[in-house]
Amino acid sequence: MKISQELENLGFDPYVAVAQQNLNGVKEAIFKKIADSEYFLFIDFRREQLANKNDYRGSLFSHQELAIASYLNLEAILFREESVENEAGVMQFLQGNTRHFENRDSLPVQIVQEIRARNWNPNWQSRLELSRTDCSQFIDAHNAALDGHPWGRYFHVDVKNWHKDKPAFNCNVHLVRLFDCQVQAERQLETVEYKWRGALSPSVAIMPGQNRAFDALWVLHKSPQYIRFNPHTDWTEAIPRIDKPGSYLLTYCVVSENFPIAQREFRLDVGSTLEDMQFVESS
Repeated sequence: MKISQELENLGFDPYVAVAQQNLNGVKEAIFKKIADSEYFLFIDFRREQLANKNDYRGSLFSHQELAIASYLNLEAILFREESVENEAGVMQFLQGNTRHFENRDSLPVQIVQEIRARNWNPNWQSRLELSRTDCSQFIDAHNAALDGHPWGRYFHVDVKNWHKDKPAFNCNVHLVRLFDCQVQAERQLETVEYKWRGALSPSVAIMPGQNRAFDALWVLHKSPQYIRFNPHTDWTEAIPRIDKPGSYLLTYCVVSENFPIAQREFRLDVGSTLEDMQFVESS
């Protein structure tokens, strides 16, 4: 627990694997936590002494976790207690990367020193985040696709890739929920992709540490009560409709080829004038 506390002090959110009662617990808890983690800390503590040897057995369960982390290509720091057998499990293939320790009381300090030497950052995660904080509140522009090029007001949602070196590939946007607060009813939606700002394809890549924005919704200046969307579809029934003042909750999600699904709920307030309109993150 001292090690876990030291990690929390550095800003990390550590998960310490505990015994599970069945295989479902292992699969749903431990395996998922490893898959969702950015870093892996392996500590091979000494257990019982091996028969007719001076060496001691290490942790079989920890070796299984290490095998999963290795398969997922997680960045790892490996510690082994002195006298633990060397030729065991996955560790036999990772000898050059192992740090040895004798005093368990000093181990937390050694771990912190190694984390700092590796420049592990608690803010870097294999995660996409949707927000309005890094976007302009709106953009006013002429709509070249309509006759007369009328003025439109465009509202975007920003998507940030929080990984330090992994691009998010084939990112697609979906509106998965539209809730009308006035009538307390959810609108039925078709599954279609929505447009990324400045992109013609429904799928884009988001570089490490970078942002991209998608077209959440827009209105014409002359008809601000009619909310318009930019889905990639030629089927009019798949286009959501909001055509009267009120408050609405919209949940967008981003699906990526190599990142967990990210989603967020936003609140849309529609009034009788353009100035009455607000589109913000839902509290």
